[in-house]
Amino acid sequence: MRNHKLQHVNLQTKRIWNPVTKSWQKVKVSTKALKKMLNNNP
Repeated sequence: MRNHKLQHVNLQTKRIWNPVTKSWQKVKVSTKALKKMLNNNP
């Protein structure tokens, strides 16, 4: 019988500029979500 190891999300804390409020915001996101956010910016 095998035991399945629970895998955790790779979370990173980043400061991201919010143009609506014109301020930096600290966000805890996964690296996959971070790549998507960085690739969608013009």
